[in-house]
Amino acid sequence: MASHVYLYMATRSSAFSKHSTFISCPHQYHSVMLISYSLVAFTTRVSIFLLLGVTTATLSSAVDITGSLDGIHALVKRRIPSHANSFKFELVDGDNDSFILADSKSNAHQPTSTIDIKCISVSACARGLYFGNVDIHWTGSHLDQLAKHLPRIGKPIKASSIVPYKYYFNTVTFSYTTALYDFDQWSLLLDWMVLPGINLPLSWVGYEFILVDVFQEIGLSEADISSFLSSPAFLAWNHFGNIHGSWSGNGTLPQQWGFIPCGITNLYPNLKVVNGSAWSGFPSNLTNDRFMDPFEDIFEQIQKSFITKQIAAYGNFSHIYTLDYLRNVSSNTDSAFWNHDRISAYLGGVEDEKGLLILDLYTEAQPQWQRTSSYFGRPWVWYALHDYGGNNGFEGYLKNVTVAPIEALNSPNSSMSGFGLTMEGQEGNEMIYDIFLDQAWSSSPLNISRYVSSWVGRRYRISKLPVTVQRAWSILSNTATVKSILELAPALTGLTNCTGHHPTTIFYDTNSSIVVPLKLMVEASKEHPALKRIPEFSYDVVDLGRQLLANRFLQVYQNLVAVYQANGSTRCSLGS
Repeated sequence: MASHVYLYMATRSSAFSKHSTFISCPHQYHSVMLISYSLVAFTTRVSIFLLLGVTTATLSSAVDITGSLDGIHALVKRRIPSHANSFKFELVDGDNDSFILADSKSNAHQPTSTIDIKCISVSACARGLYFGNVDIHWTGSHLDQLAKHLPRIGKPIKASSIVPYKYYFNTVTFSYTTALYDFDQWSLLLDWMVLPGINLPLSWVGYEFILVDVFQEIGLSEADISSFLSSPAFLAWNHFGNIHGSWSGNGTLPQQWGFIPCGITNLYPNLKVVNGSAWSGFPSNLTNDRFMDPFEDIFEQIQKSFITKQIAAYGNFSHIYTLDYLRNVSSNTDSAFWNHDRISAYLGGVEDEKGLLILDLYTEAQPQWQRTSSYFGRPWVWYALHDYGGNNGFEGYLKNVTVAPIEALNSPNSSMSGFGLTMEGQEGNEMIYDIFLDQAWSSSPLNISRYVSSWVGRRYRISKLPVTVQRAWSILSNTATVKSILELAPALTGLTNCTGHHPTTIFYDTNSSIVVPLKLMVEASKEHPALKRIPEFSYDVVDLGRQLLANRFLQVYQNLVAVYQANGSTRCSLGS
């Protein structure tokens, strides 16, 4: 069974080698694999990921507990150069992902202290570094503003992660957000990821370079390969097996194991392949992707070749692999098909219960762990999935990502083992993602009021911060997400009062939940003009303004449709 699972699954390389400080595995541990499938739950498709161990290796072996501290030291030099020698890191033995902060004994009585950080894992070392009244954001890092004289720790501070895994990224993020990222953007994002303790990041970067080499090795021509590949903004759907070819720009080199160019049957006429179905109305020359029978000898050849080349390119530091199907496992099925017994049988295909990690991809809105009895005792990860289709909405309901995961963790017979963020597009309100990742280090729900106050102080780091800013964010911390119909395909019907993946129903009063905070922010900038020079403040004001315009447009749209459909409507009446 294990060998067939190995052949069937696709590999996932880690492209974070230059800055990697958080995702590597000791060489003696066996491979672990990450796949996804779609489960139709109730009336909505819910994606679930599975992490599969191909031998009897346990999941605890999948995340680095030793590793090198070079990446952490490089991060300090890069982001906090004035304190390049102020932190001493030491990896120690232990069972849980934890760290201890303490004043260095050799400098215990000096005003500028050196801080010792003892940690169980590399990611815990990074989490221990993440302290002080400074922060790092998607808009930039302010870690270099850490006080010249570091504060005394006093009584040692110990913190432990309440779960083994902190996961990040969605396959489509690599198309919606990072498709054209340059080195500096990746450097900032990777540093942002490592500091809260993320230790299981998804990676597609660099995958295509190795893939095309493998395709050429088995005899496929440049024409075969280029006709199969998609351009950067569409790589994700090529990975899913939804599309092939490119209708925008030059094709790059994405692929996903099992999905193959049509030309392969010219080289191997007896090869067993499955012709996929059309996807989302795309023409047949861009969809109907082919999938190779995983029991074919060449399937094993391709797998071995890819893994060998991947190790040669990145080093033998990660044994976590993934396959990410958007639609194939549950194609033409519904919630009636995926009943309790079938889900149990499907998950039971992996005999080692400790070799399977399920990522419940949409837990914050449509959790599946309750109806599956905590996935029948198998480890699983609680997820927040926002920004469907790269459609931006202001995410602010903090209780949903603090109280809810703790309730799941403490539920009877819970097998919850991680926290994960899988936003499809990376944008919007960072606070909800910061508090969610911090919640992974607290066994009780974080106090939202105190957290908001502290977070705002770090984000807008000026003296005498106007109280109006705190009031604004206190309101925003209870604001649910709403998508704009401006981001949907134009239509006369079907755009309003939607729920599900693209909700357009406004669940709150715009005047009190958006207008009031926006006015408070503007008032604060007048009271303290220095706020206008803070990139994060400008971003947040624009984001709130965007949400206000999106909400207000809903009524404009409804009025326009009413006039258009009215008898006797004219060009003048539509333009009035």
